[in-house]
Amino acid sequence: EWAAVKNSESIAALEGFLHRHPAGEHIEDARRRITWLEDKDALGRATTMDALKVFRTRTPFADLKREALLRLKTMEDDICWQTALRRQRYTDFLDYLDRFGEDGAHVEEARQKIAALQAEEEKQTRTGQEEAERRANDARLRQETEDRRQKEAAAEKQRRQQLAQKKKETGIK
Repeated sequence: EWAAVKNSESIAALEGFLHRHPAGEHIEDARRRITWLEDKDALGRATTMDALKVFRTRTPFADLKREALLRLKTMEDDICWQTALRRQRYTDFLDYLDRFGEDGAHVEEARQKIAALQAEEEKQTRTGQEEAERRANDARLRQETEDRRQKEAAAEKQRRQQLAQKKKETGIK
């Protein structure tokens, strides 16, 4: 009868087996299976990182500990990814890649975001440089215009002085 219930997902079926075979050869196997099913159920109810961490310290079953660890890593991955998406900063996407490497659920997306942010930064740098060059060119043109105006004003003043001098010398008013 043990063969019929040893892989059962029903605690009731296993408890029925224990009730029918209280001194049987597979009592410890049945109890262990019941404990495993209870722990599996508890793992299913663990929905927070703290609950999963506590679960990992309490269960004796390595397979359930591994499953809890995988769920923890998935939660951490999601939190880190959502943070990077919310902030949209180059350093947050790099942090995501550093923390999760090739195992992260969003590795390719993170690389694409980094490339896009780098391209945008380069564009802004170019735009900033172009703007600085435009401003410098505008300032140079303004200075050249002012210099030309001053030269023309100086030349006009000199011409008027020369004309006044000639009038004075010739006695023309």
